[in-house]
Amino acid sequence: MITLPFQLLNPLIASYNTSQNLIQAIPPNGSPALQLPHFTSEVVKKVSGQTSKSPLSIQKLMSLPPQIRRRLCADLSDAHYDQAMK
Repeated sequence: MITLPFQLLNPLIASYNTSQNLIQAIPPNGSPALQLPHFTSEVVKKVSGQTSKSPLSIQKLMSLPPQIRRRLCADLSDAHYDQAMK
């Protein structure tokens, strides 16, 4: 790693984060929940709350009780919701 001796760690970290965003097909600073099928940014905003400071992780979403999770994802049809939760 040539970046360490020249103290150029920030560009290395930025390229790593950009690579992750490209591979996972989410925008920079986007929620990981956008990786779920049929989840749009609007659905993620409704699920995570308008005033939420931290992005909604898939683990957080799946840790919610099924009834609450389904109510939060009310914008999704039953078929889309079932596909996203598999």
